[in-house]
Amino acid sequence: MDWTYLAFNHSKVSQEVECDGLRQFGRTAFEMLATLGHHSCASLAVGLSAEIVVGHLVGAGRLHEAHRVVRKSLATGLILSVSVATVAALLGPWLLRGFSQDPALLAQGSLLLWWTVLLEPGRTFNLVVINALRLLAYSEE
Repeated sequence: MDWTYLAFNHSKVSQEVECDGLRQFGRTAFEMLATLGHHSCASLAVGLSAEIVVGHLVGAGRLHEAHRVVRKSLATGLILSVSVATVAALLGPWLLRGFSQDPALLAQGSLLLWWTVLLEPGRTFNLVVINALRLLAYSEE
């Protein structure tokens, strides 16, 4: 069983339940941000590419080099994802106007974008390191 997939689905369901509790206002803000984009796509790409390289290095017995690749990929993913999330948060008030003109909804959406900037380093760490560890577990079998 792939625990990463299960944890991701649980996270999405938790977000949906939480936003459902906010009624229509919170749900609309959540959907606007979901439509705006997925900041973690950049870190996911870095994590998946690191997974492939680490698999080859571990298979060749070059463990120290694999460790170095994971650390470098983590640094690259962090810089990339936090930068993209910060730009999205800075441009958020203008980007969100394409969905709604309600000032309260725009303020809530902008606040959620800044929360994304705070959460993005943890999400990137999980994507990069867990992908590398998952492949390591498969190579040990």
